[in-house]
Amino acid sequence: MRLSLNGMLFEKALLQHAGVDNLSAYLAYRHKLGLASVSRLFADVCIKAVLLDYGFGHDLLSLDDFALAAGVKVFGILRLESLFEDLLRQYDQPGTLESALERHLAESGCVALKTICAYRGGLSLLSQLTEENSQPEAEVEESFQKCRRQVLNSGRIEGRGYYLRLLALSFHLAARRGLPVQVHSGLGDDDALLQDANPLLAQSLFRRNNINGEPLPAFVLLHCYPFHKEAAYLSSIYEKVYFDLSLVNFLSAPSFSSIFQEALALAPYRKMLTGTDGHSQPESFWWAAGTTRQALASLYRCCKEDGLPISSVEIEKVERSIFYDNALRLYNLDLPPLPET
Repeated sequence: MRLSLNGMLFEKALLQHAGVDNLSAYLAYRHKLGLASVSRLFADVCIKAVLLDYGFGHDLLSLDDFALAAGVKVFGILRLESLFEDLLRQYDQPGTLESALERHLAESGCVALKTICAYRGGLSLLSQLTEENSQPEAEVEESFQKCRRQVLNSGRIEGRGYYLRLLALSFHLAARRGLPVQVHSGLGDDDALLQDANPLLAQSLFRRNNINGEPLPAFVLLHCYPFHKEAAYLSSIYEKVYFDLSLVNFLSAPSFSSIFQEALALAPYRKMLTGTDGHSQPESFWWAAGTTRQALASLYRCCKEDGLPISSVEIEKVERSIFYDNALRLYNLDLPPLPET
């Protein structure tokens, strides 16, 4: 990243933020301030709360420790694949596992679920969910045992079979509890083929109002780039589809204003959310959030320069929705509403 234009701009912005002239001095500044350096970064870009996927590993900060370090409220996102794998290691019968899954989701306290099925067979899996929930008991048992052996041998769940049954069950439970389901899409790491992460592959799921008679939860397409226009389109025609532009706002700041404008040109602003995909280092949250704020400011300037009749009051309404109100409403967050200005 450091050798890219984005990396160079990121480094210069960090040095300017700290008032120093090289990275060694920045690290010394960070060390001197300790946790205060984290809360300063978050305050600088007006981060009020963070929704955190806590299923990535066991050596990360707890939600409470993260909140203490960042000085913001933190809400948990439950990664389904990590939970499925843990349960498959613990239980040797599908009925007991599915009861445990339901119990875990009820007790988790999370504000949303998350699937990374793009990494476990592609988003086209979501269009196959109706095929897996009305199987004879013997077939369920067979697919369960096959899936369990896979996890015990390789450590990960993927493909079709019992994995799809667990996804369908989780989506049903999410809908009953009013929990949105986040879906990784678009760019990521080499663990997934980019072509398999196009959100259009899940369109046949979004077109339906139910899976085998059970209502669908709301879905939030994460990241999306380079399929941001596809995500914007899906959010514009399906009531339960939302999206964000996280990660690309961290990795491609020089072009993010154009990406942001292309998405918002089609998507209803009440369906677009703000995320960072920040991880490992607090500066990743700061850079992505700041990039997104700059993109909205650039949108307003472009509208004025092009003679488009949009007012500062209207842009402020868009800003409140994308940066705060949409998440507050969708995730039912325990946060106060922003004061009217």
